[in-house]
Amino acid sequence: MDKIRKFFVPQHLFLIDGIGAFVSALFLWLLIVPFESFFGFPADVAKTLSVIPFVYAIYSLSCYFFEKWQRIPFIQVIMAANILYCILSLVLVVVWFDQITLFGLWYFLSEKVIILALVMWEWKIVQQIHKKRRNLR
Repeated sequence: MDKIRKFFVPQHLFLIDGIGAFVSALFLWLLIVPFESFFGFPADVAKTLSVIPFVYAIYSLSCYFFEKWQRIPFIQVIMAANILYCILSLVLVVVWFDQITLFGLWYFLSEKVIILALVMWEWKIVQQIHKKRRNLR
């Protein structure tokens, strides 16, 4: 149990978030773009959309490698960014809904479930840091 607790620190959160964002960008480029007809999502939109998780990956991995303190604002930035990405990509799914296939819909909805689970974990870590700081006073 202690190993699990030690894993749930902001630095590991940023590593997981960064890798996840990088994988998301890669999936958009390597799955959605070349198999546009299978997923039903426009390749040019997927290419543009992939820039966002790539930027998030750079941010999160930078926080992982350079940010050694448990600073809540860094976590809150990526939380907000992840939520905004979910909203934007869901809006795009609605816009292109008539041409998205069941596989495309499944891909985007499953990605949102994973991202929102990550946001909930980030929120929990922020709450833990707040509680720890209150106990130190």
